[in-house]
Amino acid sequence: MFKNKIHHIGIIVPNEEQVNFLLKLMGLERGHSVYVKEYQANCIFGKEEGRLLEFIVPDTNSKLSKFNNGLGGIHHLAIETPDIETTTSYLEKEFEINFLESQPVIAGDLLINFLSPIMTRGIIIEFVQKI
Repeated sequence: MFKNKIHHIGIIVPNEEQVNFLLKLMGLERGHSVYVKEYQANCIFGKEEGRLLEFIVPDTNSKLSKFNNGLGGIHHLAIETPDIETTTSYLEKEFEINFLESQPVIAGDLLINFLSPIMTRGIIIEFVQKI
């Protein structure tokens, strides 16, 4: 149904200083960033082929700022799909899986939607479609 290709790993961090520290620590250059209004967070990607990490810096009042008791950490695994509508429809019907959003959210050049972590025993999976 979908490519089963890992698109990125999302990591929540408290601030830009932590992003810069982690980029330097991992030997990555800073890539593009996008602010996702629905989640009140700035998403910054590392710029290295085959090692795509997303650093998520939530606003203070964002629901993401409380992740892991406010400490942040690895948040999600993103899987790339060629057609997010078809994939979500298939998963909802085939496995009775619920998604967090009723419709995919625009995040820069991506459409995204998350499986409810209840369905995967705590693993947050995001499906992404390039637009």
